[in-house]
Amino acid sequence: MKAIVVYGSKRNNSTSKAAIEQILKGAKEAGYDEVVEYDINKIDLKGCRNCGACKKTDGFCVINDDLKDYFDELTSADAIIISSPNYMSNVIGPMITFMNRHYCLRDAERNIKLQKKVKLISVYSQGAPAEMPNYEANYDWFTNCFIGMGMENAGKIVMRGQMPEEGAEIFVKAYELGKNL
Repeated sequence: MKAIVVYGSKRNNSTSKAAIEQILKGAKEAGYDEVVEYDINKIDLKGCRNCGACKKTDGFCVINDDLKDYFDELTSADAIIISSPNYMSNVIGPMITFMNRHYCLRDAERNIKLQKKVKLISVYSQGAPAEMPNYEANYDWFTNCFIGMGMENAGKIVMRGQMPEEGAEIFVKAYELGKNL
């Protein structure tokens, strides 16, 4: 089975990446033997032009950037793990651009083009601790944009505050989400 990971954080040792490591550890035990990774900050990513070409064909987006490969991989993926840090109370701009490009997953009649449900785990990180304002509605909005394109919600992790200790409850939850993919 194949999982796609889309990293949103620019930091190599981010809390979201630590959670994804645990998700992938569980996924490997569940039979996922292929992982395709995209670092949103290192790929060539262009915004949707609303050209409508994706609505006139069975194919996906016609923009020639690194998402061409991503959409090819998505057609055979069983799961996708997306992550983003919280900047200014929401996911980062490049991840919103990434999300917007999924407009191509529906045809002109609004039917889903993916041939099977792809399970989705979303990982969000915020520097604010748990007792600070809750941004769950923003995270749910972002997650629901993918669900609206035919993906199946398999869980969400919100990393709050500083890096948790190894074995922390949030890492156990991440591992279990991966194992239940």
